[in-house]
Amino acid sequence: MRKATPKVRLYLARQALERYYREDELSEEQKEWMNKLYGDNPDSIGIKKMRMRLLSRECCDIIVGAVIAEASHEEKIFLRDKYKLRRNFTAISCKLHVHINGLQRWRDKFLKEIALLMNYELPERDVWSYRKVGALLKVLERNIEFWEQNEERDNESLRRLCGLRDKYRTMYEGMEEYLKSNDESSHVKIVRERLLHVEMGTGELAAHVGYSHTTVDLCLAEFLKKYYYPPVAGSLSS
Repeated sequence: MRKATPKVRLYLARQALERYYREDELSEEQKEWMNKLYGDNPDSIGIKKMRMRLLSRECCDIIVGAVIAEASHEEKIFLRDKYKLRRNFTAISCKLHVHINGLQRWRDKFLKEIALLMNYELPERDVWSYRKVGALLKVLERNIEFWEQNEERDNESLRRLCGLRDKYRTMYEGMEEYLKSNDESSHVKIVRERLLHVEMGTGELAAHVGYSHTTVDLCLAEFLKKYYYPPVAGSLSS
């Protein structure tokens, strides 16, 4: 599978955002019908292509939904106005009282983040995002399930997908363990609060949990050392 250029990745990310806000996705009944059609005709090239498009759409929606869910209130207004209501930067700037340059930085930030996630890469600032790690895991599992059923699959790419899935699953399960724990030790409490408050800076988090900046850094580093695996470089998309 060929590696998409950064420019193409950003274009695909913008398309995914615009499509998400159009809210013209297939109904659950239509999806079930499509899946049944594919199951009954696994050798049909045309139906296989339709199934791939449906899968791509579902995966993009999962990723975009996770990104929007963790945006700030003002950022959500910006995304809705820009990609659903199709308003220009000047109109949104007047509404939110944010300079146009600031809005352009928001746009670039979201497009780059979505592009990375669509490429199965977790942005560094999102290593504590339980929601985004979960979205990546779900997307990988759906793609792997599809390609395992495809006799014309690229086994090397499938192997890489499985490797990424296993890494994000390890990370996700580690996060889940801390979030569900009733342990009130300093280490567990710091990591749990970090996961619950991804928007906080380290200094804010230290004040919130009542421990020193050094203690917080050590506890977070210990978690990352155990559970965080850097994604394998390289796009797996066609």
